[in-house]
Amino acid sequence: MAADALLSAVFVIVRPPRAASVVCKVQATSLELYGRVALKSRNGSPEVVYAMAQDPGLRRLYILTLVAGQPLIVTLLLYALTAIEPPVADVAGGTEITLQGEGLALAPNSVCQFAGGTQANVTWVSESAVKCITQPVSFTSASCEGEALEVALTPGHLTDNRLGLRRVATPIIESVNPSRGYFNVPEWVQVLGYGFMATATLSCRFSAEGFAVSVTGPGNVVLLGTTELQCRQPDARAAAAALVPRGLSRRAGLQPQRRQVQRHRPAGGPARGAGPASAGCCGGGNAAPTDGLHERCV
Repeated sequence: MAADALLSAVFVIVRPPRAASVVCKVQATSLELYGRVALKSRNGSPEVVYAMAQDPGLRRLYILTLVAGQPLIVTLLLYALTAIEPPVADVAGGTEITLQGEGLALAPNSVCQFAGGTQANVTWVSESAVKCITQPVSFTSASCEGEALEVALTPGHLTDNRLGLRRVATPIIESVNPSRGYFNVPEWVQVLGYGFMATATLSCRFSAEGFAVSVTGPGNVVLLGTTELQCRQPDARAAAAALVPRGLSRRAGLQPQRRQVQRHRPAGGPARGAGPASAGCCGGGNAAPTDGLHERCV
């Protein structure tokens, strides 16, 4: 048996009759079984565990087995991923995503690895979350599941949880209505275009020279379809205080552009612009595999 304080878990070996050993991960306080790795049989001889040792710094569990009398060391990772938020990202790159998991110790050489082998540095948040910035790709995902995104805390030791990140084309805005309004008066704005999708992080950004204000959530952004959404422009006086003389509220038009973010250029100060910041697919979201642990991913 071995224990890991960061996971609050213990690892127990089970030996079924005439079969390979099974490594079980048990929650230390509730004693709930929440992960397992079944070792293999090689040329008819099952792997039998004789000893275990862990390296807390490298986040690895080493298992000494015997196969037909020959020693073999199996390495399991003491970290894993459980969810990605948001589960979609623009093909142009630059989307900040949060990877939720367990056992994610602070490590100087941590990386995210995307489909195709491209990598990005990890920003450590806690033992249960890290962040990274998506890299540009030349394709969109063929399915709602997307492509696997993994993490390595040390070079060459990637997770194998196979959580998908879906890459989508950049949303395009073609028009907004109304196209004129006061920057200090909240109001709903209709946004027409294409490539809009449902996601918990769907946002609109209202911008002008020198500042921008973003809104998100069902009280501020309502998706009506892939070509239409409504965004509630907030009172932007606080953000514009350094740019607009007190008491000034000029009206100005907004010129639609074929790009993700549109801008007001009012004569007397900022008014509004809007653009969806992210999207989703098939109801959005993803979850970790429910069949326990993967080899190299305890």
